[in-house]
Amino acid sequence: MKVTVATLSDTVFTLDVSEDLEIENFKAFCEVESGIPSSEIGLLFNGIPMIDLKKSLKDYGVAEGDMVMMDRMRRQAPRQAVPRPAGGAAPSWDFSQIQIPSNLLGGGAAAAAGSYNANDERPNHGPKEVGKDGLPCRWIEERLRPQDQTPNDRVV
Repeated sequence: MKVTVATLSDTVFTLDVSEDLEIENFKAFCEVESGIPSSEIGLLFNGIPMIDLKKSLKDYGVAEGDMVMMDRMRRQAPRQAVPRPAGGAAPSWDFSQIQIPSNLLGGGAAAAAGSYNANDERPNHGPKEVGKDGLPCRWIEERLRPQDQTPNDRVV
């Protein structure tokens, strides 16, 4: 009997096979035609996965002139198991080797951004002006890189 095999990438080929051919051997024929290893071939007939390799085409109801869909099923790499301590407790993580930048050692985000007072005067900058949103205009301008600025960024 002639069975048409179609892939999701629009490849279509016809195989002349016996109705008693096992799926395992049908996949081997598909491998020859498509170049996809049979271990990576997934087959569907009428929306039903053809996963039992020992069943025949006839067992799945495939008849003369029918179409079987084929797709490449890539195997995912097995995940490495994280060793767990005895007793099933959660693993303990060692963060001792993480280096913290010196500007963050004194107090987190506030230390990184520096303290801000809208009335501060700094050399060559004058008083910082505050916009409607409460953010300092010059303070923002100084920290934005030119490629980050938009036409809506205010420079006072």
